Amino acid sequence: GYVARMRKGQYSATFDSEGNYYSWGGFKLRKISKVQNLKAYASRRGILDSRKNAIAKLKVGADMAAINANLEGPGAKTYLVGLRGQTANIVRVSGGPVKQWSLRAKGLNKACNHWGSAWSFKTGVYFSCNKGKGVYQLDLGSVNLKTKQAKFYKAGDSAKTNSNDGMNC
Repeated sequence: GYVARMRKGQYSATFDSEGNYYSWGGFKLRKISKVQNLKAYASRRGILDSRKNAIAKLKVGADMAAINANLEGPGAKTYLVGLRGQTANIVRVSGGPVKQWSLRAKGLNKACNHWGSAWSFKTGVYFSCNKGKGVYQLDLGSVNLKTKQAKFYKAGDSAKTNSNDGMNC
């Protein structure tokens, strides 16, 4: 069934552990809260209109993954992580107002500008380079929001593609 109407051009998206859906399409981060609680409809009539659900104007990346982590001090919060070239964009979406940090991403293949697939698995966050230069894992312990740096490690190989979708499928 149908649960919500989305804005056109949203190509980067993920769910967090609470069932919140986040999407980004170049300028604005959008959120649909607790999708699992929305009523499903047989047609598009009557569905939630989520085209005006922006929560922040910022840049994330071609895809993003949600994590629960303790990056700012006591207590875990929900963050979205995306890559743009050699920059890791981390966005806090719980435990305070939305806030973004852009970190220097060390260890990534410098030939990769587009990271079209991002996903989380257990406690890891992974990104695939569209040029087929590998899958990279974020070392969560290396994330330093004060010095604006994070380390990545090559976790495996990847195929070259110009069309992919991480979506934590």
